[in-house]
Amino acid sequence: MNALEFFKKRRIPTALASSSAMRLITNRAEQFSLENTLLSFILPNRKNTVSRIPPVFLTTAKHLRISPAHCLVIEDSFNGLIAAKAARMKTVVIPMAEQWNEARFDIADTKLKSLRDFSEQLWNHLNTLP
Repeated sequence: MNALEFFKKRRIPTALASSSAMRLITNRAEQFSLENTLLSFILPNRKNTVSRIPPVFLTTAKHLRISPAHCLVIEDSFNGLIAAKAARMKTVVIPMAEQWNEARFDIADTKLKSLRDFSEQLWNHLNTLP
């Protein structure tokens, strides 16, 4: 079971927050059959994108009516990981294979190779973190 199936089965609210172009987000959502899984697409102002990511995560949490401290961000980029940490959210990072050994990704609460590696045990561990 992958992470998205895990959340859907447990009725855990999910959303997609991205600084990517809407057509890229839509393509990815279709590719992974996420159209009915995701609650919302929230995009930042394209100007100064990296510095705008934490507010996008915070806006998404507000939209979901969930405290940032109770949110989990699954990221594949270092900038997104930094932004999630700045928003004080729990983090799982899935770096590209060629970036797996880069120490910068060690700031994540957990590092996975795939969404398929998400588990009940990991979920329970993440819920024990402050």
